[in-house]
Amino acid sequence: MIDTSRGQNQFDAVDSAENIRVIDPFTAKAYAGRGVVKVRQGFLDDAMADFNAALRIDPRLANAYVNRGVINRTKGDLNAAGADFDRAIAIDPKMFEPYTNRADVRLERGDVEGALKDIDRALTLAPSSAETHSLQGYALLLKKESDSAIASFNRAIEINSNLASAYHGRGTAQFRRGEFESALADFNRALQINPDLAFAYMNRGLTFMVKGDETRAQQDFERCLTLKPELKAELARRIGMAKEVRPR
Repeated sequence: MIDTSRGQNQFDAVDSAENIRVIDPFTAKAYAGRGVVKVRQGFLDDAMADFNAALRIDPRLANAYVNRGVINRTKGDLNAAGADFDRAIAIDPKMFEPYTNRADVRLERGDVEGALKDIDRALTLAPSSAETHSLQGYALLLKKESDSAIASFNRAIEINSNLASAYHGRGTAQFRRGEFESALADFNRALQINPDLAFAYMNRGLTFMVKGDETRAQQDFERCLTLKPELKAELARRIGMAKEVRPR
């Protein structure tokens, strides 16, 4: 979740990083703004270099820590990501983005309670953040609190009806409750919004399998593994679990 909301308005209409020139090498915001453009284009290493340059000039540029932290998390360096989000919070505790991002890191580490505390703080600061409500839903799923998770996903969808992650999360909760038709509807909507959501194919396939539609289940499993081959072992594990609840 790259933060573009603070101090970056002058770059909102820029389409190409090449159109930005750092005229004054001591202007931290110019480096940070160019870094945001590079992130949007997928040039993460170049973006990291710009955020580092910005922070060398202005070590109190909170949004640069947030954006660098997101890149670190994407690269799998959870320690560096967490440190960046911690630093952003220390500089500006009223920014909600570092709390949400730090919660995401904590969930990856298995610290569900710590994540929920960060999410609560983020929602106090930004109660209309659909992404944060959706993240809360996923944290509650990890606690096996399906009803509360659905309430969080519902709130996310009320705020943003095109948030694929919220439909996928709500579908997952409904699958766990045995509400397979509702789950299918949500997985379908998630994939309509984002056709590259590998976990949605996995979970829709599991739903088809439980309902006895092996053909469509296999199609979804193949699509999931095409998008993310590294999910092969996880998919096999979930298929084994789904077989246990399939009506005989």
